[in-house]
Amino acid sequence: MAKQTMTTLGEFLNQQRLQKKVTFAELAKSCSMATPTIWKVIKDKARPKDLTLQALSESLNIPLQELFRIRDKTRYPSTKRRTRRAAEEIYQNQSIGKEELVELIQNSKISSQTIEAVYDLIQSIG
Repeated sequence: MAKQTMTTLGEFLNQQRLQKKVTFAELAKSCSMATPTIWKVIKDKARPKDLTLQALSESLNIPLQELFRIRDKTRYPSTKRRTRRAAEEIYQNQSIGKEELVELIQNSKISSQTIEAVYDLIQSIG
């Protein structure tokens, strides 16, 4: 019995794009998005937001629920791992203390969830 491999969202979207003979640029334009955004989704480099899937669903004439189902089974690069590495680099390469770094993060325009995650990482580093 042959082993069945799971198709990722990016692979599925790329198959659909190729069947319909649509370029990355054409798909991006029909979705009102930047070509690099479409590229990241099709290469499974970024987990697409619901609105992105809705635009892709409409542009490629694919049921939205099918895209949600495939997206939920697709594994994406861990942002937590990348964030931890970035926080470690910032902390180790800066001459500021943890308190100053926390203040810089809190004064930035990022979500409170991200701030909390970065704060936890800072605490675990030092």
